[in-house]
Amino acid sequence: RNSPHARAARCPPRGLLRALRRLGGAEMCVGEPMQVVASGEHRARCRDRRGRECEIDLLLTGRQPVGTWLLTFLGAAREVIDAPRADAVTRALDALDAITRGEPADLDAAFADLLDREPQLPDFLKGHSS
Repeated sequence: RNSPHARAARCPPRGLLRALRRLGGAEMCVGEPMQVVASGEHRARCRDRRGRECEIDLLLTGRQPVGTWLLTFLGAAREVIDAPRADAVTRALDALDAITRGEPADLDAAFADLLDREPQLPDFLKGHSS
């Protein structure tokens, strides 16, 4: 019950995920940027945007130095990201949090990276589109 895996399972922002499901009625995958504060071979202690720390699995990214930003989901690092990307994702998550609380949010600022551009398919899907 007190294993690193149990602690990691509590790290995702469950309140935000529940609120997003209520808004859209569907399951959503929401990654959260976290910064490495201590690193081991397969796990790292990371800090989220609210200052909470938890253990994150590094099997998909490999060992990362202290200070590295990771995009995490369900207690595992999915991608190494840079600080500007971490900031952009944090702004978007903060705006979604505000909306779920019924507060105003500047969506143009929160999702500025999505304005004035056409959506792009990831490279691995480009060959499969019709």
